[in-house]
Parts: sequence; C-alpha cells; structure tokens
Amino acid sequence: MQNKFTRLIKAWSKSHPFLDGKLVSRVNACSFCHTTTGYKIGEVAFWDISDMDVVQCNKCRQIQVDPMLTMDEVVDGCISGHALAKKLIPSRWFVKNNKREFRAGVRFVSYLESKGIRPKRIMEMGPGEGYFSRALASIIPGLEVMCVDADAQVAFELKRDHGFETHVGLAEDLSDLQDNQFDLIITRDFLEHLIDPAKAILNCYRLLKPGGYLYTLTPNGYQDVWPIYLRWVLYSERTDLNINHLNYFDAAALVEFMGKSGLTPVDCYQEGAKQFKKGLGWSFNPKYVGPPPERLPHREYVFDNENEFSSTVNEVLPKPRWLNNAFFRKLLSLRYTLWHVPKIKFSVDRQVGHYISLLNRKIS
Repeated sequence: MQNKFTRLIKAWSKSHPFLDGKLVSRVNACSFCHTTTGYKIGEVAFWDISDMDVVQCNKCRQIQVDPMLTMDEVVDGCISGHALAKKLIPSRWFVKNNKREFRAGVRFVSYLESKGIRPKRIMEMGPGEGYFSRALASIIPGLEVMCVDADAQVAFELKRDHGFETHVGLAEDLSDLQDNQFDLIITRDFLEHLIDPAKAILNCYRLLKPGGYLYTLTPNGYQDVWPIYLRWVLYSERTDLNINHLNYFDAAALVEFMGKSGLTPVDCYQEGAKQFKKGLGWSFNPKYVGPPPERLPHREYVFDNENEFSSTVNEVLPKPRWLNNAFFRKLLSLRYTLWHVPKIKFSVDRQVGHYISLLNRKIS
C-alpha cells in the first residue's frame, strides 16, 4: 500500500497514477471505455437496496460502482435521498443554500459574458431547487430554461416556483427531446449520480446546437472516493455510498472522453485546495475513514404531499429592484463577484482540487 508521502507526490504529479487495489473482473463494463476489468478499491452499501464494489478502470482511470445500479434503484434512492434531506436538514439551511446557488448563477452569467457566450435557450440537468438557473433567467432577458430531473416531485417544484419548462426522465434516455435545440447545457453536481454518464454526455452533444456549450461541475473523484477507499485499505470494510455518487471522476480522462465525443475543451481546470490541504486524496489518517453502512430502509423516506417542505421564492431572491433594471442587475453581479473569494485553480492533469470545472463546445 502507498504511504501518505508517495500518494501526495503522485497526486500532485501529472503521471495519472492509479489507486492501490486488486485487479478484478467487473460485472458491468466501464461505461466510458467498456473495459471489463479494474482495480477494486472499496465496497459500499446503497440504502437497503444494494451492496456494490467500487472499481477503478485499469484503462481510462474512471471509478464506478460495480455492479451498477438499475434505473429503478437509482430513482428510488434519489427520491428517498431528497426526502431524507428535507426531513433532517432545517428549512433555514435550504434558504441559505438556495441563496448561495442564486449568487453562483449570477457570477456564472459574468463568466459566460467574459467568454462571449450569450445563450438564448438552456437546459440544466439535475437542477436541485433550481436557483442557479433562476439566476440566469433573472439576469439574461428572454432566456428560455428547461430542467431535466428523474424525480417528478422536483419537476413539480421547479415549474411551480420558477415557471421553468420541465422534463421528467433520465439523462441517459432523452430520445424524445429534439436534436440541436440548446445553446448551453449545464450539469452541476450531476454526472456523478448517473448509471451511464458517458451516454448522458453523448446526449448533451446531440441536444446542443452547433457552437453550443456544455458546462460541467463535478467533484474530483480522488477526493470524493477517499473515505470509501480508506475504509477498505485500512480495515477491509464496507461503507455507505457517498450521497448517491455512483461515479468518481479522473479530470483528465473526463476531458479526453468529451473531446472524443465532439466536445472541444474551452476552459477546463480543477479548483479549491482546502480539502486537499486537509488530507483528502492522499492522507491515510483514520479520521477520514468513511462510516460503517447504515442501510436505511429507503421506502420509509417519501414525501407526504406535493407541497411538503416547499420553500418561499421570496425568501431567496433579492429585492425586485435588483432584477427589474439592467443597471441594477449589473450592480448585483458586481456585488456578488466582489463578495466571492476566488478558488485556486489546478490543471486537470493533477489529482488536486475539490471540483472539476469543464466548459466544452460543440463545434459542428
């Protein structure tokens, strides 16, 4: 087993090292390169639904659970996870988080403007409470927004609270949506939850107009999988699946796959040094070990009615004067940008940085 010093050096290098694990045959092939072998680096439990291995592909380095969940299992787990969060987390936290999402969306508009990108029609996949896209719609006049989610309850709330066009379905199966219709597709904290993220990326390519953009934000897989990996290498024990994450991405491999899929890199990097500084991704300190599995009964976590735990939009959005005037919208954008402390950026070739941020363009 690697020690923390060799792991730290390898994570910082550009040599694309693998995590330590035994080479095994996979039940399901890698969704990116279809390799049928990989290094077993952990074991996880998904609610009371399934137990799985965590395997790093020995060809393309992407990390996925194996065997992969079925679509019904993913939908059940996601719905239960959404309901559990609504029950356990105080409503004031959702208001605070939604305000954070709105501010991030306003800053994202400034980022798009800096790249000369002015979308007229966008899609967000897995939009959560929808306030990131609400910010884009508030700042960009006449912007059309469609949101895709597997949870009908989430789709109901998005349409009720924001007036968005919604589509209930899985990102891997969007055959009923017309080709070449979006200027921008957004996937934030989304791809890691999918059964087949490679297929979802190919769907994004199909749905984008020529010249359209795909924006992806997803956790650095090496930091995200570290508690699972540590419990396995230190104690040979299983842990809970990390908040329904089925995939743990290698940034360079993800950029490479998108390029091969016709999505040319425009601005690709990893950001945030805080978690790496603490030790995630390289330290073998037992305090980073994931907890033993709880195997919660997923059928006990459901919404009682369609209006349960709904938040008030007025609690989140800034006062109307900030949104109803072009000059004040510019001031709002400047205000949110100045409040925000920029994160350190790293090359996608290193296994460093808390988040992977990718902007890719469909050329033709």
